[in-house]
Amino acid sequence: MDGTVSRETGVSPSPEFPHLAGQSGAAIYKQIYDYRTGSRTHPLMTDLAKALDESTIADVAAYYAGQPQRNPNPVTLAEAPSAIIQLVELGDPRRNIPPCASCHRAGSGGPIETPVLAEQRDEYLIQQMKRYASGERRNDVYARMRLIASRLTEDEIKGLARYYRAGFR
Repeated sequence: MDGTVSRETGVSPSPEFPHLAGQSGAAIYKQIYDYRTGSRTHPLMTDLAKALDESTIADVAAYYAGQPQRNPNPVTLAEAPSAIIQLVELGDPRRNIPPCASCHRAGSGGPIETPVLAEQRDEYLIQQMKRYASGERRNDVYARMRLIASRLTEDEIKGLARYYRAGFR
């Protein structure tokens, strides 16, 4: 799709791009469509997405959604501090932060366009959370991620990224 994601598997060799394999078709479609409409921007992806019609975007999304999701490699999973596990599983009601897992875990019942975070590179996740926190990334419905990311500390962002990464060090 963008030269840095394996066309066959949807697994990105670059920390700049996410793994697409096993994401929902709705999540992939939304991101490509957002690049196409300018709701999300990237020097390479915006131009590529603009060259695709809606039918092709749907085909690409269905293809990568059908690729097998990566399985965590227990050797590379980082132990997470209890504060990070709490953010994932319970959130932080004092700061109005919902649990990450309520939307970003496979089968969680969150919005259908929400990507699964498991096994993404920590560098990618850190970059995206910082973009949401600063308002640079604005393609989240109802500004949910912008609000949540802006309430996270730098250490929490890094801890969450480490929690979700696996197998690609």
